[in-house]
Amino acid sequence: MTVRAILLGLVAALFIATYGYVVHHVLRLEPVESGHLLPVGVIGGLMLLVVLLNPLLFRIRRSAALRPSEFAVACMMMLIACSLPGRGLMEQFTTSLAMPTHWNRIEPGWQRSGLLDYAPSRMLANDKRDDPEVIQAFVVGSGGRQHWNPLHWMPIGDVPWSAWTRTMSTWLPLLMLSATAVICLGLIVHRQWTDHEQLPYPIARFTASLLEREPDRMLGPLFRSRGFWIGLGIVCFIRVWNGMCLWYDDWMTPIRLTFDLQPLTTLWPDIQQTPWGTRLFQPTIYPIVIGFSFFLASEVALSVGISQFLFVPLAAVLVGYGVDMHSSYMAGGAMGWHRAGAYVAFTLIVGYVGRRYYGQVLRSALRGRAADDVETHVTWACRILVVALIAMTVMMINLGLDWPIAVLTVALIMVVFVGVSRISAETGLFFIQARWQPLGVCLGLFGYYALGPQELVIVGLLSVVLCLDPSQAVMPYFVNALRMCQIVRVKLVQVAWSSWVTYGLCLLVAVVFVLWAQYHFGAPRGGWSFRRVPTMTFRPAAVAVDELTAQGRLAQSEALTPLQRLGSMRPRGPFVWWFTTGFVLVMLTSAARMRFPRWPLHPVVFLLWSTYPIAALHHSFLLGWLLKSAVVRFGGQGWYHRCKPFMTGIIAGEVASALIFMVVGVVYYAIFQQAPVPYRVLPR
Repeated sequence: MTVRAILLGLVAALFIATYGYVVHHVLRLEPVESGHLLPVGVIGGLMLLVVLLNPLLFRIRRSAALRPSEFAVACMMMLIACSLPGRGLMEQFTTSLAMPTHWNRIEPGWQRSGLLDYAPSRMLANDKRDDPEVIQAFVVGSGGRQHWNPLHWMPIGDVPWSAWTRTMSTWLPLLMLSATAVICLGLIVHRQWTDHEQLPYPIARFTASLLEREPDRMLGPLFRSRGFWIGLGIVCFIRVWNGMCLWYDDWMTPIRLTFDLQPLTTLWPDIQQTPWGTRLFQPTIYPIVIGFSFFLASEVALSVGISQFLFVPLAAVLVGYGVDMHSSYMAGGAMGWHRAGAYVAFTLIVGYVGRRYYGQVLRSALRGRAADDVETHVTWACRILVVALIAMTVMMINLGLDWPIAVLTVALIMVVFVGVSRISAETGLFFIQARWQPLGVCLGLFGYYALGPQELVIVGLLSVVLCLDPSQAVMPYFVNALRMCQIVRVKLVQVAWSSWVTYGLCLLVAVVFVLWAQYHFGAPRGGWSFRRVPTMTFRPAAVAVDELTAQGRLAQSEALTPLQRLGSMRPRGPFVWWFTTGFVLVMLTSAARMRFPRWPLHPVVFLLWSTYPIAALHHSFLLGWLLKSAVVRFGGQGWYHRCKPFMTGIIAGEVASALIFMVVGVVYYAIFQQAPVPYRVLPR
């Protein structure tokens, strides 16, 4: 690590953590973190630096050019920062703490049930008091949404910081403990996943391939490959052409990448009632996904590609028999519980496969010295992980959770992060939705009576803030950054410490900046963070209060002790069935993979199916698998290796195209003070 790499990365990370929120939620432009685990603003900007700036520095003086390790350090810090401005945190963080008080004021049912009374005061802004200078000012803003003259911006001192001090003293330690835990987890699993299991890490390898450069060459081998530039040029031409067609549709015809076959669903109407069923008949080609799937193991690419082809017919049959296949994002339901069971089983399988190494890590952490085959930093990561998890649990208990539910909540949060990170490392999928929450599992497992309204609200708020959308969480960013830095020979312990410090600094700056922006421009409307997310926790709480009140058991439920809650557990029948099916399917598929070398199905299919990202991308995964199979079948390994630069160019072309439209949007807004017609290169 060098000083200039750290400064470059830190400045860029702070820029992302602040500007990233404004560009999306205030200006309504393409977000910097667009692309999720392959953020266009970071990877696209990195490509520009490598291709344009670095050669210029090389010509001035060879030693002035940034080395691959320096680029990797800066990129790592920017990736960590990408977990903050969007759905990883800030999109819903402050609104979820302020807006419940606003909605409580205008929802008579909430007031009648006293829903806000079940939330601990320090978990919500201004201790839940409906002060117009705090809550109303947050909702409408004070500077005007179009008021961009810096001379008339609201002074930062006008933000009612005192109303947020107690709340932030509760949430910021929890967020830092969560980040500490997942960074330590990433360090612990890294060697097992990279050296022992040899996972492909497609995103990390692609990023590292952009950085590789010999000391005596101006450009790396990838940028000297003709195939790379051909692939990049083809994709850029298609995307730029199609983007221009939105502006000049009267004389330009787009190159079709989406095909509408939905009229075919009339042949089997039940498909229309199946979650994401109609998307099966609306294939969209994403060249970036075809490129990534070309580098995957065939069984992985095939499993992801056929996931919806397996799910939709099966679900349509169940729908035909009257089975409800839909789920609430927060409270659970059929497919949410099914995926929760799949994630738990998948995490257990990951632990079982690496049991020898993880056992050595645990033993070295307990006996006070590192084992011969366990690095010292991994031993310390294990110790810090245990401390962080215990601290999180204690904090949740102090908030009002009984200890069994606090332990379960922490465990489920870690399961979400480990599952998403493993999926990314194994499939290269850059957009992942777990589509289940700890609250949904707790409700299905305990029931309304055993869980109780207060426990329900607390677990719901923790779920909203800590793991609502793991597609932009810290851990998957970190494990990819760790692998990228390892490839270019950056010390892993330095990566871990830098990531932790970067997250902490960016978190503090982002909270201050976003609160100022929201009190100046108002809470962003039109997205899910204005009404849907802040009420996610309280909608099932309202049902629980009404049901328990009707049964005359509300006071009894509130008075239960921790052991009485465990004894009163009454798992719902649908929860047991759906959770078990997900768990068993993953276990059986994993066992078949271990027993039969030619087993074609990977258990990741059960973690992904019936989610929006895979409904949008599975056709492209299948095309990538078909393309790779054809190349290997008719050209052999020689042709497969020759095609690699071309496929890498296709991935880079998608990133470059998305960056072009991102920059054009900013320039257009600067000139005309309005957002241009959006053209989406990547799904979000």
